[in-house]
Amino acid sequence: MDKYQATKILTEKLAGHFGKLIVSDDNSKKRLLEKAEYSYPVGNSLDVFIERNYPKINYAKQVSDKDALITQNLEEFVDKLVPPEANYAFLSDKTALGEYKCLISLTPYAIIGNKEVEAIKRLFYKAYDANIREAISSLGIKDFFMLYNMYAHNKDFPDVFCNFEKFKKDFLDFLKTRTYDSSNDTRASDFDEAFGINELNLRLKQMSINFTIPPLEKSTWIKNQSVQGLIKLLQKHTFDLEFEDSLKSEFLKFVFELPYGERNLEMDKFLFQKFNQFLDINSIMLKEYQQGKFFKDFFTVLSSGQQNMVINVIKHSNIQNSDVNHYLWMMGSRDIRLDYLNLYKENAEDFISYFKDRLSEERKVILKDIMECDFINDNVTEWLNQNESDLIREVGFNG
Repeated sequence: MDKYQATKILTEKLAGHFGKLIVSDDNSKKRLLEKAEYSYPVGNSLDVFIERNYPKINYAKQVSDKDALITQNLEEFVDKLVPPEANYAFLSDKTALGEYKCLISLTPYAIIGNKEVEAIKRLFYKAYDANIREAISSLGIKDFFMLYNMYAHNKDFPDVFCNFEKFKKDFLDFLKTRTYDSSNDTRASDFDEAFGINELNLRLKQMSINFTIPPLEKSTWIKNQSVQGLIKLLQKHTFDLEFEDSLKSEFLKFVFELPYGERNLEMDKFLFQKFNQFLDINSIMLKEYQQGKFFKDFFTVLSSGQQNMVINVIKHSNIQNSDVNHYLWMMGSRDIRLDYLNLYKENAEDFISYFKDRLSEERKVILKDIMECDFINDNVTEWLNQNESDLIREVGFNG
């Protein structure tokens, strides 16, 4: 697929999702074109009358159709007239025709720059459409499609994520040292002994390399021509996880921003533990604390130092999650404040432990609140009568 066609396929999808951006400032147009990876004018320029009914509404009509006044704002008009693959429309050559009327030229563009590349990564990570996949490949964009599919569905993702380049190097070294008989064949059993044929085919599929090594029951020999073809495919392959930390960091950030329904908790825990140097741990944990979804799962894989750092961030935030607070308190964070009335109603043992950890003035406040509570926990009442009789009298007297 040529780059022009690939660009148009992707910009049509982007325009459908984000709409078409109208640009009239000449400096902005210049910067867009200079910084674009790919930019093409698409369709023909249009001459358009613009009538502004101050202060809000733009009316537009094509010069060639003077009777067809389109009562839409400019954005809707542009969206209707320019080709669907145009994600930008440049306005220029303004000619005033009165106080509220002017003649302009409208030029549609298909543009892919850094902003569009980032959008492509985040929009098409699950896109199996053959045209989209070929377009992304033709433009050399490294997106998250392969990584996300391994992350979401493949139990071997941790090994692949960590050791992709090592496998590639070892397998290439193996292929280059093959020996061949007089028929120019090499033994398939050597492949099986060194790597396992099923494992090799899985790795090749994960790398999107269109090559399958036949199982031993179907063929005991592999042609030299096939081996050389596989070597070329591996050498051409540029998806370099081991050494491209920037891509690894991008993917990690992307994963933890996904909706919960598209996350893989086991893989998240693995990434959170092994690659937290690429992550903003505090921000992720504060989000999980607020939503209460994976907080406990992630907290358990953090080091004690990281756990203390997260607890400190929570304590200084304005967010409260009583369920997570109770969990943290049970984990030993005794300075975390709990919903003690709820604890009083539901768990006498935990309430008593929490009550004993509080300072004297705070215990008085807690005691006053439970005295005013309609619910009576007999086990708590019995313990207080036995252990805090003086405090009960003081609070009762002051009350």
